[in-house]
Amino acid sequence: MKKIWAHIVGTVLTIGVLAINVEAAPLPDFSELIEKNSPAVVKITAVTKARQARMTRQLPHNQQQDIPEIFRELLEQRQMPPQDRGSMGSGFFISSDGYVLTNNHVVGDADEIRVIMSDHREFDAKLVGTDERSDIALLKVEAKNLPQLTLAANEKLKVGQWVLAIGYPLTLETTVTALRSVPWRSKPSMPISLVREESLSVKNDTYC
Repeated sequence: MKKIWAHIVGTVLTIGVLAINVEAAPLPDFSELIEKNSPAVVKITAVTKARQARMTRQLPHNQQQDIPEIFRELLEQRQMPPQDRGSMGSGFFISSDGYVLTNNHVVGDADEIRVIMSDHREFDAKLVGTDERSDIALLKVEAKNLPQLTLAANEKLKVGQWVLAIGYPLTLETTVTALRSVPWRSKPSMPISLVREESLSVKNDTYC
């Protein structure tokens, strides 16, 4: 009986040592990958022009006399001048001639779009197309010889591979987050079609 327990304890200790070794495995070195790909990641600012002034709300005339003026001002909504709305996000170049992939919710209804690179170069951007369902938007800036990222093929991606998220959350400084990949939960057969915003002189008219 003692031999059996000794064997069990030895097995448990061996498994424990293996688990510790696995957990203690060093993390990958992403420095070269970050240095190579960060220049293609850009900060995007967008401005949506105000369409009309804010509506006012006034108390009924028969109630105005019963309420002191100081409280009346708090209860009433005065007309405010139109105010532009700004948004900010990240994106990346997918071609050396200025096509940028970003999120639709950042630029979807914007009147002015600006692309800012990590070397502080800035470009005005045009909205080429959007897809609300996938939250994707395609922009175009007038520039050449830009750094670019290559889109990975879905069939080559594996669960458990490392994923790097590079972007500009509320700052011009690059932020990098590393995480393990998880299964894609969308239907793989679901197509993504961008809504055309302008006609383009390109050989291939299919964006995604």
